[in-house]
Amino acid sequence: MRAGRGLRPGAVARGTSGGGDGKERPAQAAEREACLLLENNPSYKLREVSSEEQLSRAGSSLQKMRTLLEHLTEKCEEETEEETEEETEEETEEETEEETEEETEEETEEETEEETEEETEEETEEETEEETEEDSEEEEMETEEEEETEEEKEETEEEEIEEEEEEETETETMETEEEMEEEEETEEEETKEEETEEEMETEEEEEEEEEEEEETEEKTEEMEETETDEEETEELETETETEEETEEEETEKEEETETEEETEEEETEKEEEEEEEMETETETEEETEEEETEQEEETEETEEEMEEMETEEEEEEEETEEEMKEKEEMLFRAVRAGFVAYLSLELGLSF
Repeated sequence: MRAGRGLRPGAVARGTSGGGDGKERPAQAAEREACLLLENNPSYKLREVSSEEQLSRAGSSLQKMRTLLEHLTEKCEEETEEETEEETEEETEEETEEETEEETEEETEEETEEETEEETEEETEEETEEETEEDSEEEEMETEEEEETEEEKEETEEEEIEEEEEEETETETMETEEEMEEEEETEEEETKEEETEEEMETEEEEEEEEEEEEETEEKTEEMEETETDEEETEELETETETEEETEEEETEKEEETETEEETEEEETEKEEEEEEEMETETETEEETEEEETEQEEETEETEEEMEEMETEEEEEEEETEEEMKEKEEMLFRAVRAGFVAYLSLELGLSF
């Protein structure tokens, strides 16, 4: 008796899985091999065979089924190992992410510590600036006192010089007066002697008188010359004194202008330093704001990445569940194909 051919065995197992990726999975390959075995075997008709042949064929088919099942189990084990490796990699990635988060927290703590240190440094700088201002004021007071003392010293020296000059002039006048008195005394003595000798030597007296007159004229001329020289020297001394005073005044004015210029330069330097400090403060504030914005962006990015990782993990779990279901279905189809092949080969049934 012949049974209808019906569907070919293994026809249900053709094609790829529901993934639509076009790749053949290990279970599909096993099923395809089983279908090829059935297609290449021409025993689709029912025929009477001996019990020994049936047993031998059943044994061979069972051996083939065992090899197929072993092949399928090996493939499943390989896939499970790959999945475990992927899970370990994901765990390592999560650990690295946790470490990076800890490092970012440590960096934020270090930045806060640096900000506090910068604030303390700014406070110390302000204190040092106040101290420098006080020191500069004290130095200005000291310089003013030193200038006053120097002026007083100069005035005292000038007074001493004037007193010495006056004393010298007085001593010179005293000496000249004494000389004049001595000369007058000598003249009187000479006149007395002349008077006593006039009677005896009139001619000699006349000659002597002439000589004395000449001498007195010469002396008067010399006295006049000495007086003019003294006046000229006094004028020169007064001129030199006035010149020295003018020079001193000019030097004082130059020193005052230099001190004013120095003070102006110091003030400009202070203003420039203050401007630089303000610029540095603004720059630090801008940098801190940028760092804060960058940290916020990084936190947002990390949150988004975590969300994406969670969604990817969920999708991967769903895919793994689908793959496991597909594998179970493929195993079931392969076993069913093998069982159909066994029935068709050994018992002569067709489906």
